Amino acid sequence: ASVTEIFLASTPQVHAGAVLVGHSMGGAIATCVAAGWPHLVDGLVLINTAHKLRVASALREQIERDDFDLASVAALMTAMAFPEGTAAGVRDQLGAMLSQTGAGTAQADFLACQRYEPPEALPLRIPSLVVSSDSDKLFSSKASRMLAEKVSTSCTHTVVRSSGHMTPLDQPEALRQVLYGWLRKQRW
Repeated sequence: ASVTEIFLASTPQVHAGAVLVGHSMGGAIATCVAAGWPHLVDGLVLINTAHKLRVASALREQIERDDFDLASVAALMTAMAFPEGTAAGVRDQLGAMLSQTGAGTAQADFLACQRYEPPEALPLRIPSLVVSSDSDKLFSSKASRMLAEKVSTSCTHTVVRSSGHMTPLDQPEALRQVLYGWLRKQRW
């Protein structure tokens, strides 16, 4: 079964008219759901993701090792995911999330990102929002602009300032304002 089919099987609440929101790899999954089941999706919001999810080389070297060390990957990911000056408590949330995930799942997730290919059904014909960050060391604003150009015939691209890859953690209020502002402008 594909990741999209597993998502739909585990989320029976997805009904026609859904606005899917996905962050990072979740954005890739949301894009695949929207492309594969367009009758369910009226809108798409993609946060800190890209058209192709290529893992940064320093991180890729760690995840491809046979002796995968989650603590080392978490430290590297935390260093890459936040801009300088991000509060330690915010940074610690990412490490805690990765620890809860477990080494096997975290490694499989990173490898899945590396192998991800966007669906052939692009561009979609639904309102879409791509949110990127000015300090994202995992997916650049340029990569997000490329995604915005390819994902939908009706796409808005917005950059959140002073934010890294983990915008939902390091700039939640700015992200909330972007999301609500975009949603208010839509005519479903």
